[in-house]
Amino acid sequence: ASEYTEERTEISAGVDFLHEKTMISTGYTNSEENDFEANSVFLSIGQDFFGDLTTLGMGFTLGNNSVRKNGDSSFEEETETRRYRLSISQILSKNMIASLGFESVIDEGYLNNPYRSVRYLDASSGLGYSYEQELYPATRNSDAVALRAMYHLPYRAALKAEYRSFSDSWGIEADSFELRYTHPYKDRWIFEAKIRRYDQTQAEFYSDLFAFQGATTFRARDKELSNFSSQSFGLGASYELRSSWLSWSNKSTVNLYWDYMQFDYGNFRDVTQAGLPGEEPLYQLDANILRLFFSVWY
Repeated sequence: ASEYTEERTEISAGVDFLHEKTMISTGYTNSEENDFEANSVFLSIGQDFFGDLTTLGMGFTLGNNSVRKNGDSSFEEETETRRYRLSISQILSKNMIASLGFESVIDEGYLNNPYRSVRYLDASSGLGYSYEQELYPATRNSDAVALRAMYHLPYRAALKAEYRSFSDSWGIEADSFELRYTHPYKDRWIFEAKIRRYDQTQAEFYSDLFAFQGATTFRARDKELSNFSSQSFGLGASYELRSSWLSWSNKSTVNLYWDYMQFDYGNFRDVTQAGLPGEEPLYQLDANILRLFFSVWY
């Protein structure tokens, strides 16, 4: 793909209200790019039970988005997202807490990317294939369930494990696993390590190369809708600065994190490499991500 530069401005506001053992939260977010605008509002309620050992949470988010296209001032489409959440967390012992969460999402409107195309076999083309616009269904329903647990180790360290399962009306099924370890050192250092694995099946209307133009009612070649897997590994460290460094703050830290990510696509091919149409090498992606930031509490 061609290189591009993008700038996004986001504004959000939220309110939390605590009454006895009930927490009510609401908020609004606006996010703007030169070709996309998103507006969302949310409401969530949390309630503690059984001596504060159990917490039940419910939430709802409504989002409205405007999709535009650079170079075409007449193009503008709308999407709407409704997100429902239900979760329960339980303190199982003085060292262990677990939670189970469900999420259901309904998307309606223009759900594909106005810049993305699919390719199809075309003997008259010098490449052996040509391109046409992607076309997605106007609705998408998805459901996810996640199980998380955290265990406090005797030497103040913590071990966290998570499993998440996802499926949607487009035929995608996905599973992810994550294991995270947090280790404090002396009074000021905190070290972290994590590993994650993700596997996904393809959407029903996805294909790397269609047989002919307009071959199916819906069509996609977005690699994120293909059959793929990813692995990631991360290390991080946080150091709490001495209080004299910022006398007006309660706490301040400097943080450095490194993540390595690898993506392997099972049926998305790299058309920049030599090969007959549909026989090019499969696409792979490796990435190193470095994050350096400061945090201040006051």
